[in-house]
Formats: sequence, structure tokens, C-alpha cells
Amino acid sequence: MGGYEDGFGQGELNPNSPNHPVRLVFIHHSTGENWLSDENGGLGIALRDNNYYVSDTNYGWGPDQIGDDTDIGHWWLWFRGPDSSTYLNALYNEEHQNCSYSRLSTAPLGENEIILFKSCFPNSALRGNPNDPVPSIDNNPLRGEDSGSDYHTVANAKGIYIDLLEYFRTRQDKLFIVITAPPLSDPEYAANARAFNQWLVNDWLDDYPFDNVFVFDFYNVLTTNGGNPNRNDLGREAGNHHRWWNNMVQHQTDGGSNVLAYRSSPGDDHPSQAGNLKATGEFMNLLNVAYNLWKGEMPLETVSVPSIPNGPTSGTTGAGYAYSTGGSFSSLGHAIEYQFDWKGDGTDLSSWGSAMQAKTWTSPDTYNVRARARCAADTFAMSGWSNILTVTIGTAEADLTGSWKNLTQTCRGTRRSQICRITGVFTISDIGDKKARSTYVDFYLSDDDTYQEEDSSLKRSSTGKMKAHVSRDIKLIKTLPLGQTATGKYIISVIDKNDSVAEIDETNNIVVIGPIQ
Repeated sequence: MGGYEDGFGQGELNPNSPNHPVRLVFIHHSTGENWLSDENGGLGIALRDNNYYVSDTNYGWGPDQIGDDTDIGHWWLWFRGPDSSTYLNALYNEEHQNCSYSRLSTAPLGENEIILFKSCFPNSALRGNPNDPVPSIDNNPLRGEDSGSDYHTVANAKGIYIDLLEYFRTRQDKLFIVITAPPLSDPEYAANARAFNQWLVNDWLDDYPFDNVFVFDFYNVLTTNGGNPNRNDLGREAGNHHRWWNNMVQHQTDGGSNVLAYRSSPGDDHPSQAGNLKATGEFMNLLNVAYNLWKGEMPLETVSVPSIPNGPTSGTTGAGYAYSTGGSFSSLGHAIEYQFDWKGDGTDLSSWGSAMQAKTWTSPDTYNVRARARCAADTFAMSGWSNILTVTIGTAEADLTGSWKNLTQTCRGTRRSQICRITGVFTISDIGDKKARSTYVDFYLSDDDTYQEEDSSLKRSSTGKMKAHVSRDIKLIKTLPLGQTATGKYIISVIDKNDSVAEIDETNNIVVIGPIQ
């Protein structure tokens, strides 16, 4: 099996992820490391989320440091050479990470079942003529050689891959995934690279009778972009693709380019993050198709993608917020359950359950909330992720403010003058999301409605500890000096004058009432 129709009976293909964790090992160097990285291509996260337990090899790995050798001519050493049994025994039992990426926390028992192997971009500099005769393996001078060899030709590379099938046919317990070498930006050998990879996808497996080999055309995926190297064309109808599209495998190569469309920087042919993200987006469903065809798992049920989550787009830490999704259905009419991803990267997942669930964040940040659905009975039948809802969470703090319930002035005459008393009830409230420590309210008599340090102090009252969303009344009873009146003046309340309470809003701590009658 390979790319477009490539031996697939299209009605038999199943893009759903495995219903149990499956062990996979990836042979790669720096380009593969970038592709796997959570901060670059995100392939590790995608494999984890599709139930694959990933290990990998890198430079310096294994017996004889065979991990250093991943060019096309080196695959003969790995799979057919005199020490291949030693290398493959170590490969099938490898369970470590040799670069950084997210993966499932628990390894399934047994050996690695899926073998991904990829050569780096120098291997796209294939010499010779695509129509040259292919030598037998005994007469193939590319065996064990690197991509800088004069023998690195299209015909010799074909001979290496044809011979690999002799080993692959003996291991029906393994699924071998060929990842084609990424393209070069130099057009000198671009036509040869295109011809070779077209042969791998469309012709190499024509006479191979088994379903344990698949080709993913990484090369082709990286030859068109969305306008520049940092913008991809994932999901677009036009362009070069190798993907699951309209419920079938599509290998589209008419985008008009044979060179790398995603340079990381001038002079660096490592694919950019945009290119690696495109490759991840197109590869995952094809890997599932290959796995299910190899296992003979027919597409019994599919589940549609749910709607974008609905709920608050902002809030504070420590508070609970409800989010809902829905709209998914099973192709068999079964009941559906939902799961939310609260961060958008698979590291903070809700339990499976109803279409409405609550979340309390503990750290301020911007979160990408998404949802997926699965069949409640056949839990392996799972949708993809919905579009994201961006939620901004800030730190929960107190927020003290106040208002007057009432305020009156009463005056009475004396033999010498008059005496006036101010009486009122001031309500202080914590309208924030966090309890406030005890502080003070200072009351002042002012000639105008602006607080100044020289305003006359009337009283200081303790607020006591204030729970969030709770109010408390403070009484103000003040007899003014003999002959003094508050008529025409203002009472200014200053809450937490010394800023001892951290608040969301410090501008609502001064409350003015007046002029007093």
C-alpha cells in the first residue's frame, strides 16, 4: 500500500485511531526531532492523542551507533546487512526517548509494532536518470553508503527499497512506515527527487501482496505552502498533499513545485514549523488508515466533530466556569460522550462525560479550549478536535468599594451657637473574587468633591475581613465642633488608604456624597 489509491480498496479504509495503546518507534535525525517536538511540528502530541506510545532513535543510538546512519543506502545495513538482527532486536525493544516530545505515560507490553523510518533532506540529491535500470541488490554499490556517495542515484535507491521488501514480507507482525526524505531548496536534483518519491508511493508496492508497508510522502507535503515558509496550506484544496480528504486517501502532486517550500531560514533546509505542522496534520489519519488496514480493522463507526465550546472567554483563577459543546453524532446512532481539552495541547483533559462541564483554572494565562466526542459504547470511535475557544484567565483578587445607604445632618441651637451631627450608613463591599484582609475606611469632610490630604478627618472604621461578594454596613455618627456645619460640603470615604489590600481595581476606593443639605 502507498499513496493515492495505491492498492487501497477505498471503501475499506478506516482513519480512526487504535482503540488501545500501540507501541511505535521512529528512526530519525534532526528533521524528525523537530517534527516530533511539542514546540515545532507537534507530531509527538498527535501520536499520543491517537493512542500511539512513541519511542525513537537519534544520533549515536544503538549497537555500533547505527543511529548515526539513516541515509537511503544505510537502510540495507538496518534491515538486510550482516548485523541487522542485532540492530533490529534493539530497535523492536527500544522504549526510551532520544529527543523531547510528549507521549503516553505508560508503555504497552511487548515490542514496538510500528516502525517509522526517515532519511534527511540531503537524500533528495539523487543523481542519475530516473529511467536507468535498477541493479540487483548483489550488484548495488549504494549498499551501506551515505547520500554523499557518487552511487546515490535514483536507480540504486530503488534497488535498496525493492530489496527491503524481502525482509518486510517475513515480519507480518510489524508495520513499516516509510517517510520520504524532505525536499531540498536547490532545484538541481528536484526532478529526480520527485520521480523517485512518485515511484515509492505509486509503484514500489504494486506487486507486494501484504498490508504491512506504507509510504507517507513527506517530500510532497513540503513542496507547497500558504504563501511563505511560515504559513502552510494545511486544509486547502489546492497545493501538494498526502492526506485523508473527502473520505479517501489523496496524493496530490500538481502544485507545480518540486523544491522545499518551508525553509527554516536562508541556507537551512530543515523544514520550518509551519511545514512540520502541515505534515503532522496530514500524516495522522493516514497512519491510522495504514494501521487499521494492517490489523484488518474495518471502519464500523465514525463520530463527527463537535461544535466549538461555548462559555465565558475571560475570568479569574479560583472561579468555576461552565462550558458546553455538542452536535456530534455516531454513524451508527449510538450515544455520544464528550471530552474537553482545557489548554489545547492535550495536557489538561477533562473526564469523558456530558456536553457541559465546568473548569476552574489555578494559573493566569490564555487557554485554548477545545472538545472532541466519542461513542459511549465503542469508545475507540472518536472524532477529531473542535475549533478552539480562547479564554483569558487573570489572577483572582479582592476589589473593595462602597456606597451610602443614607446620610443626614441635624443641627440644634444653643445659647452661644449651634451644634450639628452627621449620621449615616456606609456599605462597604468586596466585589472581587478573593477574600480581603481587614483594612480601614477613613471618612473626611471636604469643601469640594475631591479628596485632598488637608480635608478634615471625621472617623476611621475597620472593615474587618471581607469575603468575596459580601457587603457590610458601617455607621458614621459624628458631632461637629460647636458652630461648624456640613451644609454645602461633601463627605468623602477613602477605602484602604494605605493600599494594604491587593485589588483588581484601585480606582473605586473613593466614594463621595454631597453636597450635604
